[in-house]
Amino acid sequence: MLNLIQISRQLVLLASVAFLFTSCDKDDPAKPANALETIVVDLQGSMIDAESIDSAKLVLQKTGSNTPRYQNLNLAGNKLEATINGLTNGEWKATVYIYTDEGSHELKTLQYVGEKTINTPFAEKQVVLKAPTAIPATGWKRRIQFNFSPFGMTITVGEDGRDPYFSMVQTNPNWNSYRITRTIMNTTGEEVAKERYECIENNCLPASGVMENDTFFRNYSTIATNNSWTRSHVEVRFGNRAQQSYVISEHEWTK
Repeated sequence: MLNLIQISRQLVLLASVAFLFTSCDKDDPAKPANALETIVVDLQGSMIDAESIDSAKLVLQKTGSNTPRYQNLNLAGNKLEATINGLTNGEWKATVYIYTDEGSHELKTLQYVGEKTINTPFAEKQVVLKAPTAIPATGWKRRIQFNFSPFGMTITVGEDGRDPYFSMVQTNPNWNSYRITRTIMNTTGEEVAKERYECIENNCLPASGVMENDTFFRNYSTIATNNSWTRSHVEVRFGNRAQQSYVISEHEWTK
C-alpha cells in the first residue's frame, strides 16, 4: 500500500504540472554569472515536522517559458535543500511541494505548497524560503490529498476555505462520477458557506486524466475570506454511476 501511495504522490505533482505546461520553450541560452545556487526551505520553528515528511519536490518555472524544471528537495536536519544550476537570466517562480503524513489515515496526506519569485543571476548563493508557522501564511497553502491509489484516483483540495484549489488525477477509466463538497462552520456548528462540485458526465476529466481548478470554489473562498469561521470540512466522492458504486472520504480542519 505504501508504495502505491508514494507513486500516486509523484503522479499528482508530475502529471498535473506537466498538463499545464506542454508547449515548447525557447529560453535565452546565456548562463548567469552565478551558475550554482542552493534553494533552502528552513523548517526550524515551523509547523512542519521534519520527521513527518514523506517527500518534497521543487518546480522551477521561468516567466514567459512553457517548460518547467523538476527537482527533489533533500532533507538535511531541519531544512530541505536543492542545488540548482544552469538557470538562464531572468525571473523564475520556485514552487515547493512538501508531503507529510496526515497521521489519522494512511490514505490521506497533507500537501504544503510554497511559492517564491527569484531572479537570476542571484545576489546571494542561497535562496531561503521560511516554512510556515501557521496557516494561512504568506506564500504558503496547505491542502489535503486523498490518495485512493488502489482505485486509481487522487483528489487534492484546499484545506483552508480561503483556498479555492482542487485537482483530480485518475488512472482508472472506470470512474465517471465525481463530487467534492466543501463547508465552513462557526464555533456553534452553523454553516457559514457550503458549495459542491459535481460532475456525472463521461468527459468530466480530459483525456490525460488530470484536472486542476482554482475557479469553481472562488465565490466560496471569497465568503471564507470575508467572514468569521473556525472549522473547514471536505468530503470527496467518486465512482461509477451505472454500477452505483462509490468511494467516499472526508477531512475536517479547525483553525
